[in-house]
Order: sequence, then C-alpha cells, then structure tokens
Amino acid sequence: MAIKLGILLPRSDMYPRLALDFVNGFKHALSMHPSKGAQTELVIESAGTASNENLLKSAEKLLLQDNVDAVISFCGMTLINQFIALFNNYRKPLLHIDIGSSYLKKENKSPYVLHVTLGVCQASYLAGAYAAKNYGKKGYSASSVYDGAYHLTESFVRGYASEGGAIDKFYVSPMDYKSETFETLVDDINAIKPDVIFATFSYKEGQKVFNVLAKDDRAMSTPIVAIPLMTEECTISESLTIENVVSMASWSFNDETEAMKTFQKEFEAQYDDAPNIISLLGYEAGLTLMTCISSEEKLEKNLEAAIKNKTIDSPRGKILFNSLNESQPEAFLLRKLEFINNEIQNNVVETFDVNFLEGLYSEFEEVAYTGWHNPYICT
Repeated sequence: MAIKLGILLPRSDMYPRLALDFVNGFKHALSMHPSKGAQTELVIESAGTASNENLLKSAEKLLLQDNVDAVISFCGMTLINQFIALFNNYRKPLLHIDIGSSYLKKENKSPYVLHVTLGVCQASYLAGAYAAKNYGKKGYSASSVYDGAYHLTESFVRGYASEGGAIDKFYVSPMDYKSETFETLVDDINAIKPDVIFATFSYKEGQKVFNVLAKDDRAMSTPIVAIPLMTEECTISESLTIENVVSMASWSFNDETEAMKTFQKEFEAQYDDAPNIISLLGYEAGLTLMTCISSEEKLEKNLEAAIKNKTIDSPRGKILFNSLNESQPEAFLLRKLEFINNEIQNNVVETFDVNFLEGLYSEFEEVAYTGWHNPYICT
C-alpha cells in the first residue's frame, strides 16, 4: 500500500524556484531508495507565506480530506506551537522544514515531529566565537532589516562575546534597499575601524553591499564574516571584487568529500541543474522520511522513536537528531568566498565539531522569536 505524503511549500520572492527546487531534492532522495520511494504518493500544495492560520487549514485538509500519512512543511516560528499542536492532536507525523534561522525551544518538541534544518543560527554563534579569537575583539554588525532578525544576529553577538568580543555599533539598512547608497555603512566602518564586520544580508541587497564595500579601502582590508546565504552560489548573479570574506555553515558545494560530489553529480544527471541549499534541504527531508519507513514499508507515526539512534548519510556528512528532534550535522565548515574563473566558490578552510550545540538551546530558551512571521528565507 502506498504511503501518501502531503507537502506544503511557501512562495518566495527571493527564491522564486523554492517549491520546485525542494520537490526535486525530495524526489531525488526517493529515487535513491527505490524499494521505499516507489511506494510513495505526493500531494503538493502552496503554503503562502507559511506564517498564518491558512497554513493550519491547509495541513488539516491534507490530514482529513486527502488522508495523507504525513506532512512535510515549512512553518514560521511564531506559528510553530499551534502547528505542532495540530499534529499532536491527530497523532500524525510532521517533518518541519526550516533553514535554521532560530533556536528551537523545549515546547517545540513532539514525538510526532522532526525538525529538518541546516542550523544557520548555530553556525552564526560559532562564526562569532571564531571572529573574536582570530580577527579581534572590536566588531561591527551590519544587517538587512529582514535578514538581521530571527536569531541570526543575536547568535553571532553572543558567540562573539563568549570569546571577549563586543559589537561597537549596529547598522540596519532601510526596507527600501534599492534606493539606499549604504554611505552610512561605509562611514561607520571608516570611523569605528572595527577588527571584523558581521554582515547579514542576502540576494540582491547582499550583492549591492558587497559592491559598495569593495570600493572602500578600509572595508576591503577588514575581515567580513557573512551569513552563508549572503555568499551562496545561487544568490550571487555576478562576479564581485570583494575579498577577505568568510562564512560559517554546515555545508559547502565546494566540499571535496565523496558524499557531496556524488550528490551533485547524480542530481545534475537527473535534473540537468546544479543543486542549491533548497534542493539540499528537500533531499535531506526525503532521506529522513525514508529512514523512518520500517522494513515492512510502514511509516511510523512516532517519528522520534523511528529515528532514534539512526544516522542519515547526507551530502553534509552524517546527520543525527538531537534531544529536541532537530537534525544536527557532525561538523560546521568555515568557508572562504572566492571567485575562480568567474565561478563563485565557498571553499572549506577549517572544520569545527558540534560539541557546543546542546548548551546553546538552553541559552536561547528564554530568547523570544524575533523577526518576521514567515520562515527565513521565504518571502
């Protein structure tokens, strides 16, 4: 009997191909497990911004009318408790999908729910600690009014402070970044002379910031630690002259591991397109679900029990699920942004273990969910 899966996917101005890329990644994972993947049926619907009660209604329709066995969905963190409660009440499995822009809390844990993320906020903390130890204790934070929220900036600041660093000043760009010259940003950098700049932008705004900083001698000589979405191959559409930029993430498409190279080769062969972070997220969601299907080809309702003590072999390495049922990599990667033969690369220069992670959840337990209601980076 086929396993019926409901997938709720948001729209995104920043990622107009988000739904397609996620589904392609998910289907690619199913194709890697033909005995299980062939037994699945997908019901795919739009989730809007995945941030209001329409998401609850769509999920309930999938459960009651379409009679799906499980739901895979993005969900804004301000709605997550209501969303989880729905699946607790119906005792149905949910894979909650997120880039990982905010820390989960104890109240977000459920035996029916697994959180598949890329751990971007955890990487921000580690990036802050690295910056203080390697660049200096005087920092400057520059962020978009959109990207700078969630737990991204706060996590970097706390990581920076954990090694004796302090942010001298915070810059937040206006909502209308297209008409912004970013002169204030450049003036601040020249006046403050920070040891390091933490940059939290993405997409066209991120490109514009990079181009502005590249024209200033002080900015060019100052190390920049960017969030990984600011340096991703799929978000930069032109060659940049910016230098001295690193980012911390749990993945790199320039990683020389056999797992990452094989994933890219097989994905491109199937879709005639290179994978990106959204297709990677979809792929890991598919792998996670396949892992929760028993040898009798039955999907366990209690996902926490189904995934316990199991590892997932991902392009990011081996993935475990921690005490809050969130996917956790075995390492984080420091990546240097480089342009080689007009090709954007995030080359791995150092690897860090994840022993510090469990304590972070306790530290952020009382920190409110800040930022926009929609899940990052779905707009």
